[in-house]
Amino acid sequence: MINIVFIANKRFLNLATETAKLYRKLNLDICLLYGPDVNRDDIDPNVFTDAVLVNMEGIGLAESDRIPNIAYAKLLIPQLFRYKYDYSIYFDSDTFPKNLSSLTTDFISRVKSIECIGMVAHSGIPRKVAAYDYSKYYNSGVIAFNNNHSMHLDIVKLSKIYAGYSKKIVFEDQCFINLYYNNFIADLPCYLNATTDHYYFNGDFKVFAQDCEYSAIIHFTGLFGKPDQLFYIHPEKHLSSHIKSNLKSSTSQADSFLKCIIRYALYRLGIYRPFI
Repeated sequence: MINIVFIANKRFLNLATETAKLYRKLNLDICLLYGPDVNRDDIDPNVFTDAVLVNMEGIGLAESDRIPNIAYAKLLIPQLFRYKYDYSIYFDSDTFPKNLSSLTTDFISRVKSIECIGMVAHSGIPRKVAAYDYSKYYNSGVIAFNNNHSMHLDIVKLSKIYAGYSKKIVFEDQCFINLYYNNFIADLPCYLNATTDHYYFNGDFKVFAQDCEYSAIIHFTGLFGKPDQLFYIHPEKHLSSHIKSNLKSSTSQADSFLKCIIRYALYRLGIYRPFI
């Protein structure tokens, strides 16, 4: 059996719920891992088959202003669900399905062939992590897990192993996953997690553009803003209009509009190049 998993703290619960609704046509159980700041009564039982409280505080994870520590809970998915599901698919709350038919015909079959985990690589290596000699750098917004592999972690092992990698971690859980799983990551094609950088920094854009016509999942990574912000730039932003209209409140920072505009202007001038 296969399930879908989302993760949310109080800030992102609305976005996770609205995004999860888009995947219900896959007819898979959709589960939620939630933080201690979430009121259980606020979790919609019509959307989530199961909801599991996970507390990631007090286990030695560095605090981050960018990503809450609950994001590391994705590493616990196999351990939490392996007795009921052979495979789990994790989705970030800003990953929207564009082509559900390709999800059912392609992605599900690929998931069943995964030995440990499967992920999509970014279009290049982020400059901020280039010093650590990644041959590829994978995005953690979509992860297919074989829940029965021995590499997977419980919260005690996660805490111990994290300490050894902490000085190399730049992008929180994403760096940890790349470092820890390393040679155990199976490559998934980019149309199963079409991140924003693929649209703007892919070297062979014609090939990628063809893939995007078939894309199953568009992932609004935050190069030029995100769907829960007041303003953002993305060629597929129409996909998020339903989500945006149903969010109860925006999580935008006051300066997100200005930062987005500046980064996009620098990109157009050929100055902003975050990937190598």
